[in-house]
Amino acid sequence: MKYFSISLGILAVSISVFASLSSEPFKYKYEITANSNHAEDLYKLYDYKEKLIDIYDEQFLLLNEKEREKKLVSDIELFNIDDTCRSYYASGTIVILVGDASGMTISGDLRKDSCDETVIRTKIILFDIFR
Repeated sequence: MKYFSISLGILAVSISVFASLSSEPFKYKYEITANSNHAEDLYKLYDYKEKLIDIYDEQFLLLNEKEREKKLVSDIELFNIDDTCRSYYASGTIVILVGDASGMTISGDLRKDSCDETVIRTKIILFDIFR
């Protein structure tokens, strides 16, 4: 019984240490990694970015900080934009991996609240020209 209590105590401490290491506050950042570096996958990367921003603005932007982070952790699958996406929340960042995730990675910032005027929808004109 004594060993069981000690083991249980060590397990509880280990879980709390792991939870504190893995739970950084939300940094209002995202990362999306393309399936490959083929032109078609890179074009899609920017579509995924736009959809991620739309989902964030609709579902999370109007929440207070604590509610936002709690919802991000519990509802991260909302960022699975299609059946090729895998999303997760790590180090305070929303991460989306598309397909094999062996292509280019883009990252950016998200707005902290509805009054935040940070430019988040930057575009690369070259992609629009050749589309």
